[in-house]
Amino acid sequence: MEEVIRSLTSGARETSKPRNTSYLRLTKTRDECMAFLQRWGASRQLELTADPTWCCMGGTPTLTQVSNVYGNRLSVNWLISMLTDFQNVVGIKEDNKLCINALAEISEMIYNKYKHLKLAEFMLFFQRMKFGDYGKVYGSIDFAYIARALRQFCEDRAIIIDRELQRRREEEYHESLARSVSREEYERMVAAGWKPSAE
Repeated sequence: MEEVIRSLTSGARETSKPRNTSYLRLTKTRDECMAFLQRWGASRQLELTADPTWCCMGGTPTLTQVSNVYGNRLSVNWLISMLTDFQNVVGIKEDNKLCINALAEISEMIYNKYKHLKLAEFMLFFQRMKFGDYGKVYGSIDFAYIARALRQFCEDRAIIIDRELQRRREEEYHESLARSVSREEYERMVAAGWKPSAE
């Protein structure tokens, strides 16, 4: 599993021995975990976040579901990889990058509070942070910045979900109108011998 952690955190500054995450449960084999990480890696963020509605309403797994299948350890390590990628992309200098222990601690805190979010939602969140949607990063990142950004993202997520639910309600309403008949048409149909089916 140490290989997995190293592959996830390439580019993270290591100031001391990496934090031991072995107390976290891992239930799949190394190969299964690596396949998961390739399928949901940071390199696929642009592709997977092209449609924000799909990110929030699509059938992608939540961190809780990932933990149930692969174990908590993979979920936390996946978050570490997303944070590491964020640090690398926004151009934080090597000396100012969070060390692996800080990344692990922040990832565990995010996991504990936001494990109900889907992987695609997290990818959308990190993509939006890269674009500066939740503020500019000056020199280094800290947990307060990430926590504020996550709260803002959850508000944005609620708007995306509300809009999609409203769109679906309107679509159902219009479909219902298309199937409906006027009172006069109904009376003509009944007079012609039509009877409503018993449901």
